[in-house]
Amino acid sequence: MKVKTIILFVGMFLINIILLGCKQSVPNTPEGVASAIVESLASENRELLKKYATNEVLRVVDTNTFNSIFRQAKEFENMIIEYLYVTDQSYDGTVKNVNIKMSNVNSSCKISITLVDQNGKWHFSKIQYR
Repeated sequence: MKVKTIILFVGMFLINIILLGCKQSVPNTPEGVASAIVESLASENRELLKKYATNEVLRVVDTNTFNSIFRQAKEFENMIIEYLYVTDQSYDGTVKNVNIKMSNVNSSCKISITLVDQNGKWHFSKIQYR
């Protein structure tokens, strides 16, 4: 009976490890990070937004300045990304602009997110609505 119990616990442990490993993560690419930023804006998820903010932007995420950005982003809730393209802003590839067009049946909007490579991870330094 002890052997069966040990096998059961080991099996449950392995299943938990596998399920945790399958947790969806954001790829460390400009496209992946920009999509996560748009999603966090639409859902007002400040914690996710802070995860991808540069140190300069991190200081203002909890201020009233970002409240207006979240209000503007409310229109993203029912939109889908129509296209997303990345352009280099710096010659060495450490600064990129991600341009996104989002739309639904009634409207569309364009977003430009400037991403900076900091120690091998992409963080945003600016968000513009057009």
